[in-house]
Amino acid sequence: GYARGSRFVFSQHCKASRDVGLSEEQIRAIPAWAVADCFTPLQRAVLAYTDCLVLEGGRVPDDLFAQLKAELSDEEILELTYITCLYHMHAIMS
Repeated sequence: GYARGSRFVFSQHCKASRDVGLSEEQIRAIPAWAVADCFTPLQRAVLAYTDCLVLEGGRVPDDLFAQLKAELSDEEILELTYITCLYHMHAIMS
């Protein structure tokens, strides 16, 4: 939601982030996640992957994908990809 510029979708993602345990510090840091030090290496990889899907048209560097593969199963990566692309579409439409 943030990367695509949809305030509504981003506000909904902030609510969902609280529900799954992200701290207020992490939620506030999402706009500048690349320079924030409050995310784990896996969270940083997920955020980078999300930016690649949304802002780079799905172009993902091999080393980033390798980071995801080291921590997530194929099914988890597929689910992450599907959900990210679904909300990307939702952000555009809303």
